[in-house]
Amino acid sequence: MFHTADALLATLDPLPHHHRLRRLALSVPDLAERGALTGVLDDLDRRGDHERRLAALAALVGRQEHFLTARLADPDPVVAGYALRGARALPLPDAAIEAAYEDASAATRDRIARFLWAGDRPHLTERLVTRLRDQGDDTEAARLLPGCSASFTAAALPGLAHAVTSPVRLARRHPGPFLDQAERDLAERTRGAGQADWWQRHGGALAVVTATHPERVLTLLERHGPGTLPYCLRRCAGALVAADAERFVRRLLPPERDHPRHEPDLPSGVFRALVRAGPADPRPLVALTG
Repeated sequence: MFHTADALLATLDPLPHHHRLRRLALSVPDLAERGALTGVLDDLDRRGDHERRLAALAALVGRQEHFLTARLADPDPVVAGYALRGARALPLPDAAIEAAYEDASAATRDRIARFLWAGDRPHLTERLVTRLRDQGDDTEAARLLPGCSASFTAAALPGLAHAVTSPVRLARRHPGPFLDQAERDLAERTRGAGQADWWQRHGGALAVVTATHPERVLTLLERHGPGTLPYCLRRCAGALVAADAERFVRRLLPPERDHPRHEPDLPSGVFRALVRAGPADPRPLVALTG
């Protein structure tokens, strides 16, 4: 086996890309056993982009924490990507990730933000959110909320809701705080155009939370819903029916309807699901079926 960067490259270069990476990964344990891995990594890292990427992959396979830590904010996205993969699997220090984020370009910040969204480092993410808010960067602070704990997000969201640019991601990670904020936002808006705009802009997020918190979405509909079932909820109306068919029907046919034979535009299959659900009070269904 080889124990220098030149010997390694001579073996790898003739291979197709996929086989080259596999052969590199298989070679790392032998390099480590010979005590040559660190020297090979340093030699490769001093060369071109291709060699530096091989070095980062080898460092990941060989669990070289120091090497990976130093490349968390590397300008090469492939190298930085391997370093961030290492941060998921290895105890790379929070301080190093924090420093990389602070000094990073916009592209590198994007990569680190995606890493933090997984929620594996909530304390680090919360420190960053607090610092960004102190610096007046609410948009960047709000972007990191999915990586924070639920309790921190619940406390921070009222002051950052105006800056949230991806409500779907926030709702997926923290449905409870998202729904709490939805109640506040809708209560502050006048019924009509203001609320209708909110329902339209948050359609994707509402579809996400309907799957896990249908009762709370029904409550939002009852308190602040528009005159007809929002389009964003039509594809997931089955979850609302399963949660409480009677409340769903009553929301479709509130008492102030002028015509008892009003027939709402239900998504395919939802009408049959309503009939099968058989609410305790059949009068709403009679209005639909009579």
